[in-house]
Amino acid sequence: MTGERIGVATCAEHPRTDEEQELTTAALVNAGLIPTSVIWNDPNVQWDDFDLVVVRTTWDYTEHHQEFVEWVTSIERIENPAPILTWNADKRYLLDLEAGGIPVTPSTIVDSPDELVVPDSARFVVKPTVGAGARGVERFDVGDVTAAKAHIAELLGLGREVLVQPYLEMVETEREIGLLFVDGRFTHAIEKQPLLNAKKEDRTAYLMSGLVTLREASDDERRLAAEALHVAMDHCGVTDPILYARVDLLPSESGPVVVELELAEPSMYFELNPAAADELAAAVARRSAR
Repeated sequence: MTGERIGVATCAEHPRTDEEQELTTAALVNAGLIPTSVIWNDPNVQWDDFDLVVVRTTWDYTEHHQEFVEWVTSIERIENPAPILTWNADKRYLLDLEAGGIPVTPSTIVDSPDELVVPDSARFVVKPTVGAGARGVERFDVGDVTAAKAHIAELLGLGREVLVQPYLEMVETEREIGLLFVDGRFTHAIEKQPLLNAKKEDRTAYLMSGLVTLREASDDERRLAAEALHVAMDHCGVTDPILYARVDLLPSESGPVVVELELAEPSMYFELNPAAADELAAAVARRSAR
């Protein structure tokens, strides 16, 4: 029994226990650790009381982005590492991945509605660069320029920066895949139904429902996901394998492309592969004992 104290960071919006959290907590306890769920921006938490802080369900950071960045960089021992967390909290990272040779969903930053250039696709997506769970994400037909500009203006008015991407139609038939990694090792892959097909008010429940299932990942998908993680680590100056990661890929005419690189607070879907929770706990034990 190691007995290291682990702060498992969550948020005020999601303090409840779900199946993934239960599996994670049980695995940490079985690994001889003492986990405590703590709200990341609770001013009463003494972070120095923990041997290691593990970021998990800090899903409201998108509403408190600068505060989150300041918090992450204030913790001496945090996983994933602070450079990874701060970089990954803004979807501008897609441009860094692309510059590193990783195929991504084509992404353009728009600073005003008048800068909108409609992608060469039947439909396109407008989203905030800082966002999670499809909040603020809208899909438009190629002719809906007025509505798209209005959405861009709304996001900018809320202080958000805006990303425009083509909607890759192949996702309707071949689906989005998420590849999960623990301590740098691929553990399992999941398939997600097209989230933007759900009504805005239903998307959170849709994401949490049984419409996420296990699937096999092809060699090309595994290779791309591993390369994306390598580029991310290199960009952030991180050399050790990162504790957890989910790489979300979309199908395209030229092969799979990265649509999201989830290194801050991804759902890991341990309920579909409980052994991966044990691997995470073992990796946490190794890190906390250093």
